[in-house]
Amino acid sequence: MRAGAGFIFSTILIILLFGGREVTFIFYNWWLAKWSEDEGHRHRYWRNCTTAKNKSMNTIRSMNDTGWNHYQQQQFNIYSGSYM
Repeated sequence: MRAGAGFIFSTILIILLFGGREVTFIFYNWWLAKWSEDEGHRHRYWRNCTTAKNKSMNTIRSMNDTGWNHYQQQQFNIYSGSYM
């Protein structure tokens, strides 16, 4: 009976560990995609005069260089901190 309980516990533990690893990798990929998209919003040349409807895109495009550098450093710190 004790051997069966150990097997069940170890199976559940392995599933939780692998599931946690997958969730972590999905978060890293999502964060990098968001970060890359922000970079694209910052440096994209807009050919028409329409206003962007995305509030975060408007915020990013209206930043000066100092604000942009601070934002990038903050994003890097969040990504690095979540990796540790």
